[in-house]
Amino acid sequence: MESLDHEKIGHFISEMRKAKNMKQKELGDQLFVSDKTISKWENGISMPNIVLLAPLAELLDISVNELLKGEKLTQESVAKTREEALVNCSVDIAMEGTLRGHKRNRRYAFFIVAVVFGLEAFWLWGLDIRDTYVKDTLYLSVLMLLFAFWFCFFAKDFLPSYYDNNKINYVSQGIFKIHIVGLSLNNHNWRYICIVCRVFTLSFAVLYPLLCIGICWYSEVLWREFWLPVVIVGISIFMIVLYAVGKRYEV
Repeated sequence: MESLDHEKIGHFISEMRKAKNMKQKELGDQLFVSDKTISKWENGISMPNIVLLAPLAELLDISVNELLKGEKLTQESVAKTREEALVNCSVDIAMEGTLRGHKRNRRYAFFIVAVVFGLEAFWLWGLDIRDTYVKDTLYLSVLMLLFAFWFCFFAKDFLPSYYDNNKINYVSQGIFKIHIVGLSLNNHNWRYICIVCRVFTLSFAVLYPLLCIGICWYSEVLWREFWLPVVIVGISIFMIVLYAVGKRYEV
């Protein structure tokens, strides 16, 4: 996005005001602001509030686009601006359609994993296993499903723009908070981080109970020795991949 030249805009406001034979106080009275505020605008110290752009442009007999450009636009410039706006609108529509498709696919993936997990849970209970470690397997998988549910349904595709201008290592969206020490989160790596989190939580929710079923089919006692190493290795791999991907696309 093109940055605004405050000094150029201020000089343009001053020129247009003088062309209308208005004093700063007269213009300020019509906009319900002080003449000092008008002076700050014209000196490039501050910009008009967004709600004042349209009435200010109308009083100066210019368009809002000309006001923000800080100059009178030719017919060619106006046509070019409209063309750029049309192209940007088309890109936005295309991107919106793509994002909508991605969201739909994520939700389908979650529902498929939830159904598979339900079948696995039914199978485990059907084996009539009383071991506490086996039951904890289901609880841990449910926890992963809850995280996957948030990442598939509620995680935003983009972060606020201030994440791109500052080094921030946490994200807070509603009740969900993620804090990654040593990694700056921004719109360059956030999408990939979300993908890693979705893949891990969905995969863990399905594969962990499946591994439990396979080992318990052979020996319930054996699962007592394996469940913790499996969790540690799984989370370690997840953290390594998360940091690697985050750093790869970090700017």
